[in-house]
Amino acid sequence: MMDGPAVTDTERKPAKRGKLAVAGAVVLLLLLAVLLPPYININRYQRSIAGVISRSLGRPVHMSGVGLRLLPTPGIVISDFEVEEEPAFGAEPVLRASSVVASLRLSSLWRGRLEVSRISLDEASLNLVRNAKGLWNIGSVLDQASHLSNAPTMQRRAGSSPRFPYIEASNARINFREGLEKKPFSLMNAEFSMWLDTPDQWRLRLTAQPVRTDLDLHLSDTGELQIDGSLQRAADINAMPLHLDAEWSGAQLGQASRLLMARDTGWRGDLDLSATLTGDVNDLHVNSRVRIGNVHRQEFQPGSTVDVDARCTGDYQRTAHALHGLTCFWPVGNGHLLLTGDMHGEENPDSSLRLEIDHLPASFAVDMIGLMRQRAGNAVTTGTVSGDFEYSGGDEESLTGQAVVNGASLRYAGLSEPMQLPAMHFIATPSGQQSPAGQQSHARAGSRRRLQRTALKFEPAILLQSFSVAMGGQAPLNVSGRFTCTQFALQLSGQASLNRLLPLSSNFGLMQSSLASISDQERGGAAAGIAGLSLSVEAPWVVPVSDQDHPELAITTTGSVELKNIRIRTSFLPDPLQIPSATLTLEPGAVVWNNASAVFHGIPVHGSVSFQTSCAAAGTGPCPIGFSLETNTLDAAALQSALLGAGAHGELLDAILAHVGSQHHMWPVLNGSVRVAALEIGDMALHNVAASVSIADTNVHIASLDAEAFGGTMHAVGSLNAGTPRPVWKLDVQLTGVHGAEASSLFHERWGAGTLNADVQFTALGFTEDNLTSSATGDFHFDWRNGTLPTAGTTALPLPHFDHWTGEGTIGNSRLTLTRSQLSHGSRSATILGTVTFARQVDLNAVAPSGTFRLTGSMAHPAVNSTQSQ
Repeated sequence: MMDGPAVTDTERKPAKRGKLAVAGAVVLLLLLAVLLPPYININRYQRSIAGVISRSLGRPVHMSGVGLRLLPTPGIVISDFEVEEEPAFGAEPVLRASSVVASLRLSSLWRGRLEVSRISLDEASLNLVRNAKGLWNIGSVLDQASHLSNAPTMQRRAGSSPRFPYIEASNARINFREGLEKKPFSLMNAEFSMWLDTPDQWRLRLTAQPVRTDLDLHLSDTGELQIDGSLQRAADINAMPLHLDAEWSGAQLGQASRLLMARDTGWRGDLDLSATLTGDVNDLHVNSRVRIGNVHRQEFQPGSTVDVDARCTGDYQRTAHALHGLTCFWPVGNGHLLLTGDMHGEENPDSSLRLEIDHLPASFAVDMIGLMRQRAGNAVTTGTVSGDFEYSGGDEESLTGQAVVNGASLRYAGLSEPMQLPAMHFIATPSGQQSPAGQQSHARAGSRRRLQRTALKFEPAILLQSFSVAMGGQAPLNVSGRFTCTQFALQLSGQASLNRLLPLSSNFGLMQSSLASISDQERGGAAAGIAGLSLSVEAPWVVPVSDQDHPELAITTTGSVELKNIRIRTSFLPDPLQIPSATLTLEPGAVVWNNASAVFHGIPVHGSVSFQTSCAAAGTGPCPIGFSLETNTLDAAALQSALLGAGAHGELLDAILAHVGSQHHMWPVLNGSVRVAALEIGDMALHNVAASVSIADTNVHIASLDAEAFGGTMHAVGSLNAGTPRPVWKLDVQLTGVHGAEASSLFHERWGAGTLNADVQFTALGFTEDNLTSSATGDFHFDWRNGTLPTAGTTALPLPHFDHWTGEGTIGNSRLTLTRSQLSHGSRSATILGTVTFARQVDLNAVAPSGTFRLTGSMAHPAVNSTQSQ
């Protein structure tokens, strides 16, 4: 192989010197680019530059300074750039930017005609204003630009017309105003670019974050707005053809509602809106898609996931504020929803819409209800819905049409097999309702059409025609309803077995949990009994978030339920309560059991029970239960066994007090009255007993207890605090007109005749009889007339028969201490002092003019000793 000619050192030196010269020139140019601009003062061109920009925008322009930049590309740096607003739109500048860089095309420098290739605005603030005529302030700028002859931005070679610069803005903010009113909507962190793509078409791109300035929003959840499109030149800006692709993505439904409506509607989900707009400003064709994933209320997560994916098209006419040819299609399962029609603004309210429902799964309708009513989402439904509804606006608004649900079945927790439903027909009411205020406004002579229409309150409603369903009763259950945009109402009449009604009430909350205590016939078995229903159920679709000051009932049920042969199980009674018959009356915020006949362990009771439901909704704790009970005869021993369970022994009072203080069977808050024709407590019989009692936690309060006792009357008030280690019992008992003979027979003693009045107040501690007797303290007073002392068979005591014996004393140390008493018969008198123990042992001293006597022994067999005679 032949080698090439050898290169000598002499030949290498010129080449090396050439490279060094080029490198030196480059370094020199770089040094000049860095060092030279500060020494070149072009501020004298500031007015000229401002004039050129003003003429191109058609607006006055201001700047604080102008500088020269050579790297990375030659350009002009403008500081504090402002573009004034047209007087018709306000006084605030339409555009502000802290820094604007106008980059120059290098090739234009050699031709001697400067050309700007790029205009970059940093931290720009743009105000978009619409006046009362519907015109935008940016319109004149676009109109000015459309009449300027420019070459496309990306054109490689210069022509007779200057090339349109590439305009970009970063970290920008776009504000909106309606006349002089500044709107709270803004676009933050905006990235904007605009260029001339062809001689007659501009292209633009915008990426920004929508925000509100009057609310504290979670900016990470307001999503991102992207717009990409084009504008065509036109002689009139209103006829300027446009094509815009817009998308609002990554937004949360809750923040989107706050952004658009300034309030949180309570809905949650992942929002994605996209739209394509074509046409011109006056006539736009809109093609959009709405997607919302995992739609739900903020209060709960529904049982089934609901996703929205609908596509809508239509033609918007700006001058008429009308949307024509609206078509929205939402496929669901094997069916769909289709909305078509025209929508007009307030000036021309003759809108018309048609909703087509074609083979829509009934489960979808239940899922939609489950978004608003948590319990409804627990139901499993089959069947399809088909039909159509038409809405017409204008002076006489109306809603017509119907839909039919076929092949429906319903299944929910507690139901052994699906409930088969007949065909259900939903029919729209032909017209709305008019409020009284609207009627008055409509009747005024010379009322304007718009005023009349505003006064009319149109409430479109869809009626559910009555249908019957077998619910295990002798007669079917009839169901009808009325549905509006804000609420629904159902009418239930007929019969239902409790084993089918109870799961229905529990799953859908139809009766405010008033039937929750009805138990099964046997453990694990179905509930027995029949209910006759006459109910009206009303509720809003969306339950407001309640607060303690303004509780909102989730559902309101009114009417009555006739119950037969049911059992109720409570947490505070050891066994179920048998109810042969009762009428359950439901009122707004209250439940009343009227005319109830009950049997508890063989004890028949008749009366009523009521309680409020609003206090539970307000979070103030359990509602007090009011009651009024009556019975003919009541035996204390039977009552003890019923209240405390079989096998309970001991004194009734001891056991009841211990039971009230027990945490195993906490009594509810009770407040009511009890009447007993005959109450037997051991050998003691009380007649026509009437008591008013209240129980709260471990506190019992006896407001009054009145009865006929021992031939007289008894009245008592008292209280019990069983929440302490040693419960505190306070009692005030008054006896009036008691027959001494009847009172003594209770203890199988013979006190003699006469009538007795007594007043006893005492306090005792504990549960058992020993605790109560040993801790009892208090006072007593008595007044006995025409009586006989226990030893009336002897003459040992002075005044064995007396006309009047009055006395008082104290209670303590398990005894009664007589501290003062006076016994008299005619003109003779005696003083008796001493003690009587709770074990009925006496130690009394009688002092009379005839001598001093001592009475000892038991009350049944006392002994008398004379200590002094005169």
